[in-house]
Amino acid sequence: MKKLIIILSVLSCTLTRCAAQNKIQEGEIKAKHASYSIKKSAMDFGKGHPYFIFSSKNKYEHGVPHTSKDDLPLKKSDIHVNEDQIKLIVYDVLGEKTKELHRHKEAFSVWFVFEVNGVLTDTNYSLQENTIITTKEIDAIDARLRAEVKASFTGKNYLNYKAVEYYFNPILF
Repeated sequence: MKKLIIILSVLSCTLTRCAAQNKIQEGEIKAKHASYSIKKSAMDFGKGHPYFIFSSKNKYEHGVPHTSKDDLPLKKSDIHVNEDQIKLIVYDVLGEKTKELHRHKEAFSVWFVFEVNGVLTDTNYSLQENTIITTKEIDAIDARLRAEVKASFTGKNYLNYKAVEYYFNPILF
């Protein structure tokens, strides 16, 4: 009987520790594909204080560098990103969990930075304070977005930029 209690106690502690490692919380998190800096907003947006998640793979950690010609406007209509592909990746990684996310009325926000050759260099995320999305899932989404999502541009003004920021409308579950 004592052995059973000890085994159950060890198993319970192990499972609790594993679950806690995946829960979104403030700090530096090392995952399979990258490390992430997670910060909690000081502002409450009605559903608590959201988390902002920044990947260590981001190239423009201190902001996109500006050129002397940055005053030329770049319209959102000149930036082409397959938003359906982004949604498909997020839904594919989250799988059946999307039903629970819908019940909780959660949102998933992501900001991108693309270089003018279309390569995705930076991803930043925003999630609700009590999200059920884990760091493991963010890491999987981030790896797939970086591998699969590209941008293209029309016009010529984008050529005056080193990189272009792109805000993707939140996915509302």
